[in-house]
Order: sequence, then structure tokens, then C-alpha cells
Amino acid sequence: DQSDKPINSAIAELREAQAKALTLPNIFMTVNIDIGDSINIHPKNKQEVGRRLALAALENVYEQDVISSGPIFKSMHIDRQKVILNFEFSGDYLKTSDGKKLEGWANTEIRGNSVVIWNPVIEHPVAVRYAWADNPKCNLIDESGLPAAPFRTDNWPGIKTGKK
Repeated sequence: DQSDKPINSAIAELREAQAKALTLPNIFMTVNIDIGDSINIHPKNKQEVGRRLALAALENVYEQDVISSGPIFKSMHIDRQKVILNFEFSGDYLKTSDGKKLEGWANTEIRGNSVVIWNPVIEHPVAVRYAWADNPKCNLIDESGLPAAPFRTDNWPGIKTGKK
């Protein structure tokens, strides 16, 4: 089943560990969360995975002017009851893959390269998680159609490691 809310997830922690490798030189990553399978970690749509890997190689190895990555979380700041998330991405704007509201969060509004989130019940928000579940509902993309990478703004201990 797909989760529309962040939950404790060993798979989300695995995705985060993989993304941390991006700090090393000559390491590239494609996000394939939108074409995954809830039962099998290996996506059935190998052609799209290959296309995304090729885009990463074209941009990063062959230095071609292509978009090889969807939105990547950059920073967060809190303005009263609202959380403003900023993203890095190669395209010009953020949008949803299905033209509907953003999945996995309360109230949201896309503003350029930012997402504003709020929930009237939460007076003092402290953290945000996106696509933080084994099989999350997620639909944030940029104009290229590539999905946003899952992330969390907190550094709370994980369920598998108990570490930050």
C-alpha cells in the first residue's frame, strides 16, 4: 500500500544513505521513486531507469546541457505556522506530476522554486519529511518531469541505526 504520510521506514533510511554518497566525487544518482514497485525494489520500467542514468552521464561526464535531476531539497525556514522549503533543480519551475495538490503534506502552495507548507493544527512546525515511507505517495517534479528526491529536514535518530 502507498503511504500519504511520512512513517518510520527502513527503506526511506536506505534512500537517504544512498543520497549521502553524492558528497563523494564523481558520484551521481537518479531518483526512480515514481516508477518503483511496492513489492519489488527493482522497477519494472528498466527503459526509464536507463534513460535517467543516461541523462546523468550526459550531463556529468560528457558535460552536455541536459536536465538530469529533479528537485533536490536545499533549505528550510519557518515563518510563523508556515514552512518554506527551497529546492535546487535545473528546470525553471516546480509542479506536480498529476496537476493535483502535492501529496504527503497538509496544505501546500508551490511558489517558484519553493514549496510553502502549513497545517492549522500545528502552531510551531519544526521539521518536514517528503516521500519518507516504504512506498510513498509523491508527485513533486520540475518542468523536466523528473521527480523530487525524498528528504527529511530533521536529524532525529533512525529506526534501523538509532543514529542521526
